[in-house]
Amino acid sequence: MKKLLTIILVGVVLSSCTEIVFEEAQPAGAKALKEIPKEFHGKFGLVILNEESIMEITANSITNDDGMAYLSDSLIIKKLDNRYVLSRKQLEGEGDKYGTWQTYVLEDKGCGFVKATSFFINSDSYTEQFTQLYPDNTFIDEGQNKTIIIKPTADQFKSLVADDSVTVSMILERLN
Repeated sequence: MKKLLTIILVGVVLSSCTEIVFEEAQPAGAKALKEIPKEFHGKFGLVILNEESIMEITANSITNDDGMAYLSDSLIIKKLDNRYVLSRKQLEGEGDKYGTWQTYVLEDKGCGFVKATSFFINSDSYTEQFTQLYPDNTFIDEGQNKTIIIKPTADQFKSLVADDSVTVSMILERLN
């Protein structure tokens, strides 16, 4: 899981984007599932910047090159309409980002493909507009690494998922 996140973040940092993280697992108020749905079980591959990564998903865990992460208090999956939202609590480091949630929307696209969407803003001008939409935010500026921490309502999160200005998607391909 960590390698997947690193690959995503490398691509984002290279383009000088602002990461969006959340104060709580998303969507707010939705009940956490006890298992990852069957349509996401299996081995998946993805290639970013000519590097291939393999991920295996089971009913209660995600494994990649960095090891295994189990569904727990710090890895939660929730349902959002016909999609699922995987939230991972950041438990490393210090400062404002510690304890926030990186969030990915998973959608089964059929034919062995899963769309995974994360949240980044790639335009400095939109960052200002975005912070006005979520006035109770924390903005962290560490040079090229910028982060906005927000606490959206469930309806605001749905709007966020639909906003192409703040989402980055990749396709995972089933290998088995």
